[in-house]
Amino acid sequence: MVNTANLGRGIVTYLSLCVIPLIHAMPAGALPPDPNNAALLYYQACLMCPELPSGAGSVVQGTDPNDQVREYLKRSPWPETLELVQAATDLSRCDWGFLFSRGLLPPPSLIFSLNRLTFLLGVQARTLAADGQIRSALENCIRMRRFAAHLGDDTFLMWVLSEKMDVAASSAIQYVLGVTPPDETTLLWLQAQLRSVPGAPWRPEEALHRFGDMDVQGWRAHPSKHKAWREAFLEDIEDEAVRKERQNLDESPLFDQALQSFDAALRQTLDVLRSDVPYSQKCAELAQIIDRAWEKAEQGDPVATFVDSVEHVGEYYRIHVNATAPLNALMNAIELYLIKARTGHLPRELPAYLPEDPYSGKSFEYETTKEGFVLRCRTKPVDSSSIRQFPFRVRAQAN
Repeated sequence: MVNTANLGRGIVTYLSLCVIPLIHAMPAGALPPDPNNAALLYYQACLMCPELPSGAGSVVQGTDPNDQVREYLKRSPWPETLELVQAATDLSRCDWGFLFSRGLLPPPSLIFSLNRLTFLLGVQARTLAADGQIRSALENCIRMRRFAAHLGDDTFLMWVLSEKMDVAASSAIQYVLGVTPPDETTLLWLQAQLRSVPGAPWRPEEALHRFGDMDVQGWRAHPSKHKAWREAFLEDIEDEAVRKERQNLDESPLFDQALQSFDAALRQTLDVLRSDVPYSQKCAELAQIIDRAWEKAEQGDPVATFVDSVEHVGEYYRIHVNATAPLNALMNAIELYLIKARTGHLPRELPAYLPEDPYSGKSFEYETTKEGFVLRCRTKPVDSSSIRQFPFRVRAQAN
């Protein structure tokens, strides 16, 4: 029978006499350098990220974290996951490694995992704040904005996720500011961070062309998919003369015509986005571009190949404005908290120099409440039946 105690002592002796001296004898710099691509660390964090804890959903909705959530955030593998995210956000380069040449989109599993990370980072920030670690909580929120910038706009789905991360950061900051008395030093630091640390990118000229190019590469890389679509497209054309004309075209000329129609719709879209017209008018003009594309597709125009991409342009603008509203409200709120910290009371009116409600292009409506104040948009989003408002709590100074 093997004596396990003696065996264990033998292993320890071997390590101390042979392996450990060998490690210490290795030349300096023998370890490979850490990755300089943040995406590699985010991928590891996604693989390691644990399941969501019970009760975490209510924390994001504004409820203070319970002991179960606190214990969860201390237990492996979340601390190791958070360390990977922290290291990733310290890097400048983030290349997700998508196969652009084949038009391959991020896999659903990646989007799901990144969503879960977004959620848990918000829970982490709120828990730190509830436990009095205000600066750490706010640093966590700023880290979320760096994460949002890293998610980027290589693909439409990644850009949507980056905007979601930015909104989550603003929401977490809103909670943090409501659980501690206003402190001028902390507020000035936070204000500077929000102005200097970029969040989700907004570059329509580059992004919309890239989204379209990804769609084009997807069609070209999968000819069988294009052939099946062409057959279905021809069957849906009601005008027999048009259908025969399209049937006589090879797939390549048909595809070239589709590209021309798509490029025209994209140019019109960018003209609208560059214009100075109000939000509601931009939404209406983008909707007209989309409607015309669908009408042309139903009449047999090859733009039907890219009609889904054309439809994304309206969503692209609406999502951006919807994400801008909470950030602008937050920048207003920080100024109000600063006034409270300096004077001991909230002002009667908003200062005139603050960011505007992006739906109306006017200042937010401002109203003091028993708990603090509320900032209210003046116009409804086109995709909502109600006006958005952002309540902020103001905690009194301890006596």
